[in-house]
Amino acid sequence: MEIDLFLGRFHPLLVHLPIGFIVLTVVIEIIGLFKNDKKIYDRIVQYSLIAVMVSGLITIATGLLLSQGGDYAADTLWQHKWLGIGVVVFSALAYVLKIKIRTYNNKHSIFISSVLIILVGLTGHQGGVLTHGQDYLLAYAPDALKKLAGMDVVDSNKGIQHKNQDSVLIYRDIIQPMFEQKCTTCHNNEKQKGGLDLTAYRHLFIETESGYPIVQSVLEESELFKRISLPLDNKKFMPTKGKPLSYSEIKILDYWINMGADSLAVFDHKNMTPELLQLMIRDYNLDYNPKPYIETIVVEEIGEQKVGILIENGFSVDRLGEDNFLFDVSYDRATIGEEQISLLKEIGDNITTLNLSNCGLTNELLAQLPELKNLTKIDLHSNPISDDAIQQLHRYKHLEVINLYDTEVSNDGLKLLLDIDSLRRLYLWKTKVTQEMVDESSNTANVIIDLGGAI
Repeated sequence: MEIDLFLGRFHPLLVHLPIGFIVLTVVIEIIGLFKNDKKIYDRIVQYSLIAVMVSGLITIATGLLLSQGGDYAADTLWQHKWLGIGVVVFSALAYVLKIKIRTYNNKHSIFISSVLIILVGLTGHQGGVLTHGQDYLLAYAPDALKKLAGMDVVDSNKGIQHKNQDSVLIYRDIIQPMFEQKCTTCHNNEKQKGGLDLTAYRHLFIETESGYPIVQSVLEESELFKRISLPLDNKKFMPTKGKPLSYSEIKILDYWINMGADSLAVFDHKNMTPELLQLMIRDYNLDYNPKPYIETIVVEEIGEQKVGILIENGFSVDRLGEDNFLFDVSYDRATIGEEQISLLKEIGDNITTLNLSNCGLTNELLAQLPELKNLTKIDLHSNPISDDAIQQLHRYKHLEVINLYDTEVSNDGLKLLLDIDSLRRLYLWKTKVTQEMVDESSNTANVIIDLGGAI
């Protein structure tokens, strides 16, 4: 039976006794300052000082027993211990002054009261640091007060708000500030509760009393993650004090560990769940949802002369924005030929939307379309094209929307279309494609197929 630790754990309870007697001593001393006959007040102060000494000695004894349990910063423990002893020693000195000095006056009272208040304040502060950490007192203070006290202001979004999201490092910008805010009170260089120090990345992979805090890519063996995921009433739950990690913080830690827990790891939408993507938007204002290809394109400006030639030959050419040199191109005449098709080559890199509907476009003419490397949407409706033309569309690696309304495309053509990796939407009303084929394809392809109308 560890009787020393059993008795030592009464220290936090007993410590309030000498504090209470010190408060009584100071209050009576102050009242005595304003009284002509101070004898009765002096007598009460003497008894209070005796009570401080007796209760203080008992408190010191239990504190020394408690310190044997470890998990305390040595420097802070040393200061707390000797300040506590100092309270008792000074109380004894004050008692001697009370009974020995015949000329005891108001100056003596003020001196004794001031020193007692300072000593008990410093002792209590160091005790709080031992138990709760250096920043416990001001942990939830306003930022202005923290800065005045010389503390670093820790924000859960530290380093994120003014950064490009692609430069956000998971550990440096989210996990490390999270640990500083919620974990390092008990797990720092001085106080390594359970042998765990969370102040630096390298410490995450050093074995502690309970196991390895983080095991890269192995969530179920990462002791730190297991502890923060326990029910709140479990005695092993972390953190034991203060606010627990939020749901978003737990999911980020989950993601980071599974991705290898690299200090330079970044978020990648390809391996993020839809839930995590939404949590990042909601709590960190970081949107990692994949952007449409059109938002990633940067192209050079095209001269007015080239655009003018297209317009003279029956095309409409519209820029997508004032500072955007991508074009929405439409052919407006009833019949198109090889000459018009070849003109598209002049501005091919700038075309992102192309409308060649209802202009007599044939399979052969479609095959003559030039390379349009930034094409994302093509409208071919109401043309005499069939399945034989579909293979030509595989050349366009970023094609997301295809309109084949009122064409000869059939189920075989649909199969070819679904092989286009970038495809997201198909319009196939008034084609030979059947509803049964659409239903079957919808179960296996990430493409919306519309048989009900044209765009």
